[in-house]
Amino acid sequence: MIAELKAYRAVLCKWCNQPIPIPKRVETFQREIERGDQIRPQAFILRCRACEHENVYLLNDIQEAEGEPRERIHRAKAAGR
Repeated sequence: MIAELKAYRAVLCKWCNQPIPIPKRVETFQREIERGDQIRPQAFILRCRACEHENVYLLNDIQEAEGEPRERIHRAKAAGR
């Protein structure tokens, strides 16, 4: 049996080069821009699920990534803060 490859739309983290899945809202405004329906900013901010760094990405940075999106790392916050 041949395993079916899964793919998702993502940008590559500028810090660790791991794929970051883009949220549905980014896909939605990308489609609106392509259709000419609305003028929206063509940049967005995402936080990497691997290294937790945030950065600004452009719609042109979006590409297809293979496999499953990485789960977000939930780090415990320090007590008393």
